[in-house]
Amino acid sequence: SALATKAAQTTTFTPSLASHWRRDSIALPSSISGPSVKFRFVGMNGYGNNLFVDNIQVYDLGASAPVASISASATSDVCVLDTVYFSAVNPGNALAQWTFGPGAVPSVATGPGNHAVYFFSPGPKTVTLQLNGAGGTDRDTISLNAVPNLVGAWSFQTDSAFVFRGQASVSQGTALNYLWDFGDGSTATTAAVRHVYAAAGTYPVQLTVDGPCNDIVFQTSASISSIGLDEPEHTWNVAPNPTSGTVRIGGADLPDGVRVIDLAGRTVLVGRANDQGQLDLTELASGSYVLELQRGQILQRSYLIKH
Repeated sequence: SALATKAAQTTTFTPSLASHWRRDSIALPSSISGPSVKFRFVGMNGYGNNLFVDNIQVYDLGASAPVASISASATSDVCVLDTVYFSAVNPGNALAQWTFGPGAVPSVATGPGNHAVYFFSPGPKTVTLQLNGAGGTDRDTISLNAVPNLVGAWSFQTDSAFVFRGQASVSQGTALNYLWDFGDGSTATTAAVRHVYAAAGTYPVQLTVDGPCNDIVFQTSASISSIGLDEPEHTWNVAPNPTSGTVRIGGADLPDGVRVIDLAGRTVLVGRANDQGQLDLTELASGSYVLELQRGQILQRSYLIKH
């Protein structure tokens, strides 16, 4: 009765409250020795009721507690789906238990390693190693950031004054560098470009966007005309792109009409910007679209990404 956690009862006992459990420590005499020691737990009560035992820990008080330390092939950023190797540093005879967390394959493991793990979802990750030894337990954790692959789009237009305009946008990941090759020996390294050709013709244009985990490359053939001496009177900038709701259309004059077309060719929005050049796109589903801006005979098309 001294160890009982609930008063005597004749019905079947099942613990359902924290108070139904107790924690006890028992010091075993040093005379107990041998290659193995067996422990037996017996419920002594008047009704033959249930005995529940959980979380049994046996320590050798003469042994030192293990020291958990993680060795990893990556210590900060890691690309999604790239393999990272984890191992315990000098675990000795301690049992190593690993938790790699949500989005990891595998999510748990046992043993010192090396364990090959990859993350299929982006974001912060916490990896935990627990060592259980004769002298106690210890834990170590490291934090990683799973970086997604780069996903982006570009838009461009040419006019009748040897001019090529281009715009790159990134919808996922982080762009580190931009490299435009205009096919005439000229290059540029900004997201938005304006390039003037020296002569008419068809030029291979390539944009390479460099990310921490991958590169994306866009290519086209730009037809450059020599007809006319001036650039079109009406050209517009659209920002922010990508957008989560409202964009602002900037230019010398606002377009008379706006049309948004999805990638299946369906018109999903027809309207015009307000007097401040703002266009509300909050009702659009997330995805990629073609944005048409028109004023008189001037028609401009560009890609638009909605988050």
